[in-house]
Amino acid sequence: MTAEHGGAAFAALSNGCLMAIQTAVKFPLDEATKGKKSKLTQYYHARDNAVAALGRVLKFQGATVPADTNLPGAWLDLMPLTHDMEEAKE
Repeated sequence: MTAEHGGAAFAALSNGCLMAIQTAVKFPLDEATKGKKSKLTQYYHARDNAVAALGRVLKFQGATVPADTNLPGAWLDLMPLTHDMEEAKE
């Protein structure tokens, strides 16, 4: 929401947001989560949501993304979204 509707005010927050999104996308899947189907589903829903958030930042605030990163390519490597179908449609 902030990336889409924040306009120029988002620029001051962009680095922190991108780091938080990156942390969420790369959050490790631990053994306790792997062993429980409901937890595994929640994990992948959260990951899909973070990937979608990255896509929104790239779409609406692309100018705030540092040029020396490969975020657009990295974002494509995270596709397709497999659990959060609402985000997948977007």
